[in-house]
Amino acid sequence: MDLRIQRTKKHIEEAFLSLRAEKPLEKITVKELAERAFINKATFYTHYKDIYDLQEQLENKAVIDAINDMPHPEYLLTNSKEGTRELTTVILSRRKVFDAIFKNGRDIYLADKIDKHVKEFIYKSHPQLKRNVKVNALLTVMTYGCHCAYIKNENADVETILDVIGDVNERLRSLLSEYIDK
Repeated sequence: MDLRIQRTKKHIEEAFLSLRAEKPLEKITVKELAERAFINKATFYTHYKDIYDLQEQLENKAVIDAINDMPHPEYLLTNSKEGTRELTTVILSRRKVFDAIFKNGRDIYLADKIDKHVKEFIYKSHPQLKRNVKVNALLTVMTYGCHCAYIKNENADVETILDVIGDVNERLRSLLSEYIDK
């Protein structure tokens, strides 16, 4: 990608995140975003359909980057306790970005994105699992359960939550193994 395009998109993203820190998504206009990013509206529309498209792209990018930064993303399938720890750790290390992107009632979309992109990662190396309803259901329980358990207990000790979620996901993974081997 051209360096100028990269720089422009970076300015747009930074301006958007600063506006998201100030107000809900629905209140952000392309005009104010363009002013804050020092671009014109036409430049914005060269890269994005609208504010919601920008939001969607940033959500996807944040989750994909987190999964890609996991030391062993395959552990989500083979060693769920450690995979859960790695995924949670990379998300928490980017908490400021995730909080900015997924705020004002959008936190449930974080679980959606994690579920979607974890499955895409797994299906790359195991395409036969894509149509396995039992595997899909268990992966969804693992990702949503992890997210909800953390959110509902956010004031608890992170290590304790990670241990509990990891243990549960490891038990679910043993069920997953049964369905994969069949």
